[in-house]
Amino acid sequence: MDPTIPNGTTLLVCQDPHSHERDIWHLGNPLYSPTSLFLMQISLIAIVSQCIDLCLKPLGQSSLVSQILGGMLFGPSGLGRKQVVKETLFPTRGALVFETTASFGLMFVFFIMSVKMDPATLVKTEKQALTIGLSVFSLTITVPTGLSILLKKYVYMDKGLRDSITLIAISQALTVFICIQILLNELKILNTDTGRLALNSALSADVIGFCMTLVMFSIMQNEGGKFTSLLLIILAVVALFLLIVYVMRPLILWLLKRSTGNPIDEFFIIYILVFLLIVGFLSEIVGQHFLMGPIILGLAIPEGPPLGTALLTKLQTLCMGFLYPMYLAVCGLETNVFQINFRSLWIVSIIVITSCVVKIVAVMLAGYYNNIPMKDCCVMGLILNARGVPELCMFNVWKASKVCIGT
Repeated sequence: MDPTIPNGTTLLVCQDPHSHERDIWHLGNPLYSPTSLFLMQISLIAIVSQCIDLCLKPLGQSSLVSQILGGMLFGPSGLGRKQVVKETLFPTRGALVFETTASFGLMFVFFIMSVKMDPATLVKTEKQALTIGLSVFSLTITVPTGLSILLKKYVYMDKGLRDSITLIAISQALTVFICIQILLNELKILNTDTGRLALNSALSADVIGFCMTLVMFSIMQNEGGKFTSLLLIILAVVALFLLIVYVMRPLILWLLKRSTGNPIDEFFIIYILVFLLIVGFLSEIVGQHFLMGPIILGLAIPEGPPLGTALLTKLQTLCMGFLYPMYLAVCGLETNVFQINFRSLWIVSIIVITSCVVKIVAVMLAGYYNNIPMKDCCVMGLILNARGVPELCMFNVWKASKVCIGT
């Protein structure tokens, strides 16, 4: 045992992926090769998830549910409880490769979904969507947060949940437009009046939520608690935003203008993908999540033909059909329903259910003011309650940084 390694620390040893003695001809086990293990894991998750999706589609379930269940089947909530299954199919030695690839793919997914959005629509957003978005955000952050404070005062809970329940309540105010867009697209109601109004409302609320998330990440990075350090972190984020909007975007538009009348060539696409990797790297450097930069870059790229359409044509299937399910499977693999603290569960459930009801009521209040039928308001309220990968990613980050524990 190396005395420099603290007790309780898991030591991951690098493996040689090019060993020639791990095939059946040398009487070896191919799954001891990281490459073979990774390919087997992807294939297995994809096949099982698609089978579950075929069963759940008639019930109206989103593919998100199928992908998570596919991961849970092989995780500690399912077959992963059997040691032989865990060590053979999803051993600890292969977790790092699988999770890193899934996170890397998630960056492309968020980028593609952001390319589909036109930020100019926020400026042109009709009064109805703006009113609904502000109503949803303000009420959903006020009521659940107040309820969490009351629960902390009058209900017994363990220290981990007590420290994180207010943050959980605040997170319910987030209405990520990417989730709403994916859901509306799967339900095939994106181009309906209700779908467009719900998406514009989510975009209006998400502007405030996105800024709040940036501040929360900045505070998390400010371990010293000094105001000067926090200010520097926020200024670094602003500098990255200005770099994307006033340097990268004009450069992309300049190159696009030079290629007017000609098809978008491969070099131009690669050029933008390199930008994507750079802004993801810079996001991590300034203390934010690596997804922040790709989202801003995607919004900065012109929607529609020729560039936006070319990017979607080349990346849509790969991102949404392959990389997106991988991250959901990772979330399922890390879920262990047998470790749920049921006392904490009902306390968190109260917060979540209250938030869902408040969000629907907020849409109805704004809809009444704008003369929108209550039936459409209920539908929009249910849509705006949708949760997806961004929320999973956020909670995974909080869990890893021990901000949200005990739940």
